[in-house]
Parts: sequence; structure tokens; C-alpha cells
Amino acid sequence: MRRRNAPRAGGRSEQRLRQTGEHCPTSGWWTTPGAERPRFIAEGDLMPTFNGLPVPWAIQPNPAAQIMEVETDVCPNPL
Repeated sequence: MRRRNAPRAGGRSEQRLRQTGEHCPTSGWWTTPGAERPRFIAEGDLMPTFNGLPVPWAIQPNPAAQIMEVETDVCPNPL
């Protein structure tokens, strides 16, 4: 069994990047250069290879936590 890395000093920003073979620090959608879409990786899972090669992985921001501005059409005469 592989030993987990202790959290590094510096906090959350360093948890956003991981290499193939390291344990995932937090569940979420992760991406790597060349990937078309993010991939869900659960906390504690080993970071996978991509196309059979070791790669860096970066967690994507939570889209639900972002405030998005949405245009709405106002209908003056609703039916």
C-alpha cells in the first residue's frame, strides 16, 4: 500500500496540482494538458496516467460556487 503524502505548508493552492501516482487530496473534476474534458477523481484515489504517460493534474473550480451572470428576456405581456 502506498503511503499518503502529508499536507504541505502553503495550504490549499498546492492541493490544486498533483502528479500521476500521487493520492488525490480532494474529490473533484481534474484535468491535464491535452485532455478534452475534466475527469472526476475521488479523494484518496491515485492520480492516473493520461494516454499511458505520467502527467500533472489540476483541479477545476467548482462551477456551482461561481456566480454567473445570466441574461434574461423580460416578457412585458406574459400569457
